[in-house]
Amino acid sequence: MQREHIRDRALSLLEQRGFARVSLPMLADELTLTLPQLSAYWPDREALHHDCLQYHAG
Repeated sequence: MQREHIRDRALSLLEQRGFARVSLPMLADELTLTLPQLSAYWPDREALHHDCLQYHAG
C-alpha cells in the first residue's frame, strides 16, 4: 500500500474523529496493516499528524 493512500485515509479519520482520537494502531486497523508497516513512514502519532497537516496546507 502506498504512502499517499495511507495518508489520505489518515486525513479522513482526522476529519471525522479529530487529532486526539486518531492513533497509529487505529489507522493500522482501518487499513489492515501492521504497526511496523506504518512506522516505516511515521515513527509516532505526532509525525503522522504533522505530515497530514503539512500535506493539507499544501
